[in-house]
Amino acid sequence: MRWAISRRTAYVLGSVALVGGSLQLVGGSQLHSRSASVLLAPATPASGPLSEGSSTRPQRRPGDLTPAAAKLLFALANRTSDASNADDLFAAKSWYVAPAPPPPAPAAAPVAPTAPPLPYVFVGSYSDGDQPTVYFLTRGDRVYDVKVGDTLDAIYSVDGVQNGALVFTYKPLDTRQTLEMGGGT
Repeated sequence: MRWAISRRTAYVLGSVALVGGSLQLVGGSQLHSRSASVLLAPATPASGPLSEGSSTRPQRRPGDLTPAAAKLLFALANRTSDASNADDLFAAKSWYVAPAPPPPAPAAAPVAPTAPPLPYVFVGSYSDGDQPTVYFLTRGDRVYDVKVGDTLDAIYSVDGVQNGALVFTYKPLDTRQTLEMGGGT
């Protein structure tokens, strides 16, 4: 037996198949379950017999879309995509975990304060028999003539001579320092 299908019916069936295939591909979660039942619902003729001039709704022909199907197709045609997660599709992932920072270095023991270097330069000395020896020192452009027991700049005291060097005491720290005289005086 051969089936005879009109051209219009073939177009309608092709359209239904195209929409159904599109829905299958797109797979819209909210539309997927409703779409098949709405689109494939058979067209029902108007209820009751039609009389001439009655104001009931017109009879639909087979293959016409139901109002629910038309509304669904209109919603599908005007939908937009959500691009908020599009960047996450190909984002780079890294499993690298930074190592823990090294422990802090132990605190250094406090260094005991030390006296600054002697600011004086030995120039020479003079001795006159029974008089105490006078030592000549310079600091910058100033010349000092000192004897054992003198105090310089209220910071250094001259304590004596030992092994060819003048011995000073730095008073703020009570530290002994020596200044070479160059000759064995």
